[in-house]
Amino acid sequence: MAKPVVNYIFPFDAQEQKKITFTYTGDLPYQNRLIIYNADTLATVYDVTSPSRVLYCTLPANTCRNGVKYAAAIQCFDMYGAPSTVSDKRYFWCLEQPSFYFTNVESGQTITTSSFYAELFYAQTQLEGLSQFQFLIYDANKVLLSESQVFYSSDYLTFNYTGLEDDTVYFIRAKGLTQYGTELDTGYIEIDVNTAYDNAEFNNINAVCDENNGLVTYYTNFSIINSDEDKDSFQYENSYINLQGKELNYTTGLSVEGDFILCVKIKEYYETGTILTASDESYGFTLSSFVYDDAYMRFKLTVPNGLTPYILYSDPCIPNATTVFTIYIKRVNNIYQLYVFVTEDDNENNMHFGINEPAIPDLYDIWLNNENEPTETVLKENVHKFVMDEEPIVLAENRFDIWIGGWQK
Repeated sequence: MAKPVVNYIFPFDAQEQKKITFTYTGDLPYQNRLIIYNADTLATVYDVTSPSRVLYCTLPANTCRNGVKYAAAIQCFDMYGAPSTVSDKRYFWCLEQPSFYFTNVESGQTITTSSFYAELFYAQTQLEGLSQFQFLIYDANKVLLSESQVFYSSDYLTFNYTGLEDDTVYFIRAKGLTQYGTELDTGYIEIDVNTAYDNAEFNNINAVCDENNGLVTYYTNFSIINSDEDKDSFQYENSYINLQGKELNYTTGLSVEGDFILCVKIKEYYETGTILTASDESYGFTLSSFVYDDAYMRFKLTVPNGLTPYILYSDPCIPNATTVFTIYIKRVNNIYQLYVFVTEDDNENNMHFGINEPAIPDLYDIWLNNENEPTETVLKENVHKFVMDEEPIVLAENRFDIWIGGWQK
């Protein structure tokens, strides 16, 4: 009998049953045997032979554990019980279903401007990376109107939907792929655009005309929340606040209740100290950091909770000069979560291949003097780097992409 081939297995939640499909050349098998191994120890986790004339085996729910890598092999038997050769192992991960949703818009929400910034949130319990994602917008019949470019960095989780027409219903949506190929989808989120919304509670700016004195007075119901410190004592550098030797305290005009997500982005940071404190009359929290004797640093979230505070720590890391921390503090039903994503703010470069030196190269560009004529330029935004075990699915789409394989601890 021929040797079956197990098809690629995308990551799946171990709490759900999973169909393991395969290809097989020859007469349809009468029985299929599915063997699941622990990828690290090769210990057998599951070995069951079932009567079946279909080209898949069903792995029951809760057979495996999330966060563990496994291997699957399949053997077929014909109507006389003669076995095929056992297939080669196909490796896969069991991972909890990621969180992937818009944080600042709910379906049916009214948008009072012609543009709207949508904020996307991604998190996965086993810290599986986000490989790529894209923003889309549809008309009231869910016909696609436009879509964004494909993003490969979590620095672009905010997207501006522009050109929205008044008295129009749209659906916005985001789709993506995780590091190991799990498909992500926010679903269709309805937004109703009404730029003439007449409820003063939601108006951005109001105007009052004093015709007797030829005066127009403008006012808004926005409230600016400043920290308790003198704002002039802070230095602002390229949208960042310099907090060397300082901390932020918010205790006035701030409400720390209900469900919320707070995002803090930090760079060039490696010290022990308090970063920010936010509180009102009833609730509050403090974000701080600590550098240990072994040089590792952790972030710490402290939430007062009666006699015993609620404390969460991030994973330890040793940052360098280009490390950027994106910290999410999330509260849902009075339960806090702390997520810290670590990226590198490195100076990427364009690459030029050819015998002619590029006319106006950027500061960090690379020129390789080879046989090409004319010189071919590869822009840095068109080169994507992947550091992962499995070959990324998107690699074949761009011949300049780089995959660094090998086992990653």
